[in-house]
Amino acid sequence: MTDPDPEYETFPQLMQVQLPGVQILADPRHTVKLDSAPKAALWRRRTLQVLRTLSAYVQAKHAARADGRPAGADLATLFSFVRSQQPGALISMRGVAPRESDAVVNTPRLAAHRYFPVPPEVDPTGTLMYVAHIAIGSGRNLAPRLYFHDDTDGPTGQLYVGYIGPHLPNTHTS
Repeated sequence: MTDPDPEYETFPQLMQVQLPGVQILADPRHTVKLDSAPKAALWRRRTLQVLRTLSAYVQAKHAARADGRPAGADLATLFSFVRSQQPGALISMRGVAPRESDAVVNTPRLAAHRYFPVPPEVDPTGTLMYVAHIAIGSGRNLAPRLYFHDDTDGPTGQLYVGYIGPHLPNTHTS
């Protein structure tokens, strides 16, 4: 049996994937170090699972609205979608963080690393602090992360990926 997932040879290739409801705005240059790591292929597969989960969440939320159903507690946030093991949730709650710590958010030099692009409909400045993230890998070195902003209840109805790359500086690393 063959693997149904395409094999992406680099993160920039993977970041070109188009999935309903998800826009990848992340700068592929942040992934350069990831592609040279021994676990790069594993991380790319995990990233694809995360992206597909994000898309399934957005689609489920839109389908509920289209059917005239309120988005119940299991669709309120990506985290509730994953926690309740909805169809399309390909990841577990392990490594899923709905927000950054207060110490990171309230420390300007750390917070500055978490501003990524969004469309002007989301924020007129074109950037926003992304605090929700998912661990793609663990460890002391790169420990890749994917940061996203959920605008499914906002004007665009989309979910934005603003960063895929090595772990950003935090109170433990800086």
